Amino acid sequence: MVHVSNATRVPFQVLATIFRNKSEKQLTDKQITELVTTGKTALIKGFKSRNGKVFDASLAFDEQFNVTFVFPEKKGKPKK
Repeated sequence: MVHVSNATRVPFQVLATIFRNKSEKQLTDKQITELVTTGKTALIKGFKSRNGKVFDASLAFDEQFNVTFVFPEKKGKPKK
């Protein structure tokens, strides 16, 4: 079992069903476990936006435990 909080126990299979697919990307058990246990994943490549553009991001929980994207800082020249 994965503990979401001290008061709540949720079987991993339930969490996996809830979080498995995000923006046309199927998450691995390792990514789901990382999200639930630490509140954030490492960078995940290959998400797809609604308009079909592919992007990379980490996943994290917000204050209400909704899953949100965390985008890496862009490297390169600053815009003028």
